[in-house]
Amino acid sequence: MMNYLTSDIYRLLRTRNFYVVSGICLGLIAAAGLTVSFFANSDPNFPYGTNAFLYSNVLGLSGLVIIVSYLFALMLTSHNHEIIGQSISFGTQRKIIFWSKWLLALAAFSVLCLLASVLLIGLGSSLLEVQPQANSQFLISLLNTAPLILAAFSFSYVLSLLAVSDVANFILTLIAFGGLGSLLERLLSFNSSLQEIAGYFPDRLIADILDDYLNGSGQFNPTCWLVGITLTVTTLAVGAYKFKRVDI
Repeated sequence: MMNYLTSDIYRLLRTRNFYVVSGICLGLIAAAGLTVSFFANSDPNFPYGTNAFLYSNVLGLSGLVIIVSYLFALMLTSHNHEIIGQSISFGTQRKIIFWSKWLLALAAFSVLCLLASVLLIGLGSSLLEVQPQANSQFLISLLNTAPLILAAFSFSYVLSLLAVSDVANFILTLIAFGGLGSLLERLLSFNSSLQEIAGYFPDRLIADILDDYLNGSGQFNPTCWLVGITLTVTTLAVGAYKFKRVDI
C-alpha cells in the first residue's frame, strides 16, 4: 500500500488543480479579511468590523466548502480511470486503490481546511475588533461541521471512483448535502412529525450550526457527529463493495 500511496502523492503534487484550488480558497479568505478590515478602518461607524462577522460569513458559505471538498475528492479519481485500470492489471488490489486514494485526498483536504482556519482566525484576531467568545464559538462550529463535510467528501469520492460523471456527481452531492433537507422540510410541512426527520439531513444541521453561532449558543452537537459518521461509514462501505465489482 505504501508504494501505491507514494505514487499517488507524487501524482497529486504534480496536479495543477491541487495548487489552483488551494490558492483560490486561501486567497478568498485573505481577501475577505482584508476587505472587512478596510471598511472598518475607513468608516468608524462600520458595524461589521469584527471577527465574529468575518467568521459568520465563512460559516454561511458551507455550500462553497462542500464544492471544495468535491474538487479534492476528484483530484485522484476523475479522468484517472485508465491509470486505475492499469494498476489493477499490474496486480494492485482494489481495496488498496480505494483506501489509499481516499486517505490521501482526505489528508490534502484536511491540511487545506486547517490552513484556512488558522488564516481566518489570524486575520480576525489581528485586523478586526475581537468579540468575546467569537473564536471559541467559531471553533465549536467547525467541530460540529467537520463530520458532515467528511460525509460529503466521501460521497463525492465514491461516486467519482465508480465512474459517475463529474457533472452528475456535482449535482448529486449538492442535492444530498446542500438542499435535500430543506426541500423535504417544505414538502412534509403537512405533517410535523415527518417534518422533524428533515432536520437530521446535513444541510439542515449545518444551518442549525450557523444559527447557534449567531446566537452565541454553540456547543458540541453529537447529532452532527452521529449523522456525519453514519453517512461516511455507509458511503465508504457501499463504495468499497461496489468498487470490487465494477469494470474499470
